Amino acid sequence: FFNDTATTEIYTLSLHDALPISQLLAYLKRGGYRVGLAAFGDETPAEASAAIRSRCARMVGFTAVASEFSYVAAVSKALRRDNPGVGLVGGGPHFSLCPHDLIATDLDAVCVGEGEVALARVLEGAAYDTVPGWAYRTPEGLQINQPEPWIADISALPIADHGSWDAFEGQRSYPHKRIVISRGCPYACTYCCNKALSSVAKGAYVRFRSAPSIEAEIRAIIEAYPATTSVFLDSEALLPRLADVDAICTVARKYAARVEFGTNVKIGTFDVEFLRLLRRSGFSFVNLGLESGSERVRREVLQRDYTNRDVQAAFDMAARVGIGIN
Repeated sequence: FFNDTATTEIYTLSLHDALPISQLLAYLKRGGYRVGLAAFGDETPAEASAAIRSRCARMVGFTAVASEFSYVAAVSKALRRDNPGVGLVGGGPHFSLCPHDLIATDLDAVCVGEGEVALARVLEGAAYDTVPGWAYRTPEGLQINQPEPWIADISALPIADHGSWDAFEGQRSYPHKRIVISRGCPYACTYCCNKALSSVAKGAYVRFRSAPSIEAEIRAIIEAYPATTSVFLDSEALLPRLADVDAICTVARKYAARVEFGTNVKIGTFDVEFLRLLRRSGFSFVNLGLESGSERVRREVLQRDYTNRDVQAAFDMAARVGIGIN
């Protein structure tokens, strides 16, 4: 929700992954806006609309993946009916890939691509037709502005606003925290939207944060949440060819006596020495996506080219260095 006053109060309706929303809210906070968060899913559209109306919002921001689109559309219609003066905008993967779905909602506009700069420009008073990255209605039909290039230096963005979730039950005392350390994915798995998303805007799609940026967020989490026992460094995969793994591990070692670490890896991109480096740096486990036990399904349907022998080798290497695999 965005008020059109100098002390703008912002609430985002979030239904899925918390961290992208937390990063967006942190960016807006840095711009001087007061930020809040509402999360729905089990509520009926009418119940969600009533909860939003109680906050006296001037604008409501929705985010959605494909499975959530119909719910977001229904809530937008209920909110437009109950509070016709409210501004409604959308963002997230579904609207970036399917901006034409705006016409099936009561949203005013949806953001295509990364939302930090585009949303801040609108909050400053710019019209949708003057800001890159917005799809919006006109008397002539739907218009879609080409988005700005992907943000090149994601380390310059503020760390995620983890505190936005503190009001939700159990969040402050939950011992496992996550930090997003990259954006984008270099692979083209057929079941995933990342390949399509990579072509939404120009510029490098896969970007890793710097080690100092990651360290700042680890330190902030440890200080704000003393119950934390593990920190997951979240990326599509920690890839030595794209990330400064040595620098990231150097940071992790500083805090290994306080918390344990985990991350995502991909079969075929690491060896036993890579896992030894992680283990020495305080990583107790890695996540490894297998998708299917059938080599044929992986190869012909999912376009994942590793063999079952490769899977066994990955588990053998992890066992040798004493690091767990989830």
